[in-house]
Order: sequence, then structure tokens, then C-alpha cells
Amino acid sequence: KITHFPQDDGSTLTLVNATDHNTWVYFDFETKEQVFPENPVDSLLWDVAFKRYRVKLNGGYYGIGDVIVSAVDDVLLADVTQAPDENWLSDGADIEDDDDELPEEALSTWYEYNPQTHVLTPYERVYAIRSAEGEFFKFEFAGY
Repeated sequence: KITHFPQDDGSTLTLVNATDHNTWVYFDFETKEQVFPENPVDSLLWDVAFKRYRVKLNGGYYGIGDVIVSAVDDVLLADVTQAPDENWLSDGADIEDDDDELPEEALSTWYEYNPQTHVLTPYERVYAIRSAEGEFFKFEFAGY
């Protein structure tokens, strides 16, 4: 469910087929591969997981990996050379004040939704992520 496309600038475009309504696709940044944790909540095999438009982290609400993410606005991916000092988030339990019954996912605002066309468009934003192994990576959403 994961395909990589190396880019001329040294980055990698990764396509994740997360179209299944019921199945999470688990990804490990260190190996750049899909992984299959037997019990995701107690596993350090994965860093992020995708299911349709949702993205969850292995930390906080969803796992023991202590994975955190920080958004970096108004920069290009190539310009991010170190992890930010602030605004680190992890996933949390659902809060009662919102209109859904979903956990509060740190990456829930990666897109803009058009209610007329039902199209999701990623914000031009770079994310820094600390993996379950404590390594730092950067990424952005290129499309949906």
C-alpha cells in the first residue's frame, strides 16, 4: 500500500493507498516501509498511520511511541534543516466540546475541505516529526 518515487532533489514522494474505510496503513519513517504491528497501541514498529483523510501518530492517545509533530508554516521542504523548538503535538482523547467522537489527532488540520466539490487540498505546510526511535524527519502532504 506504499510506493516511493525518488525525486531529483533528493527527496522522496511517497504514495500511501489508504482508501479503505476500515484499515489503517502503518508507516515507519526509519525504514520508509509499511509495517504490520500486531497490536498497534503497544508497538514501536510504526510512526504514523493513514486511513483515508485521517492520520494518527504512535504517541499520546494511539500508542507508546512518543511520536510528536510540529507544523512549520511559510517555508519550503528543502529549507527546513532542523527541528523546531516549539509547537510539538501528539494525539489526544476526544474532547466533548467538538462535533465528532474522534480522538484529537495532531495532524487533523493538514487539509482544506471544499464542501461543494468534496475535495481535500493539502495546506502548504511542512511538518517535523520525531519518530518512535527518537529520530527527526520532515514531510509535507503533496496531495490527496
